[in-house]
Amino acid sequence: MSPLWATVSDRSPKVSVLMTTYRHENFIRRALDSVLEQQVDFDYRIVITEDGSDDATAAIVTDYARRHPDRIDAVCNETNRGSYPAAIQTWARATGQYYAFLDGDDYWDDPTKLQVEVEYLDRHPECVLVFHPVEVLAMDGASSILYPPRRKPRYTIRDLMQLPIMATSSVVARHSEGVPFPSWFDPDEGLPG
Repeated sequence: MSPLWATVSDRSPKVSVLMTTYRHENFIRRALDSVLEQQVDFDYRIVITEDGSDDATAAIVTDYARRHPDRIDAVCNETNRGSYPAAIQTWARATGQYYAFLDGDDYWDDPTKLQVEVEYLDRHPECVLVFHPVEVLAMDGASSILYPPRRKPRYTIRDLMQLPIMATSSVVARHSEGVPFPSWFDPDEGLPG
């Protein structure tokens, strides 16, 4: 069986998994492992920005990138730039038909997550993204289901604008080539609120 990748830069993957991480030394291994354990029939890569953590996060990310050069495109910032500039830095390196999102302190517990969501988007070109409910685990072991607050088979842009209905770690979105960030978006400020 031939490998899915020769090197990260050989060709564009079908999916880029976008990750940013900061001070996540206790969580980043599980996050990265949950992506590397995905069972898919397409190419994917992890595009991760470690944002100048003062703990062992950068060392862990660097070790994973060294051990998985065919899957992981990692940049470790020397100083903390902030979450929005780090996210923009990650987006700028991403390629592919779809983008999946995962923060460094989250993980996927289903090894077929990417396959299921990508197959859905492949079958439904009218949809721009998919997402699913997310279980939130507190440090004390308590759990709760987060988003969506009410389930519908399809959501509109109006639904998205009215209230938060999805957790970032559940999203796989269609990449639209050549669609820049809007002029009002300042990566140093974040989204207007």
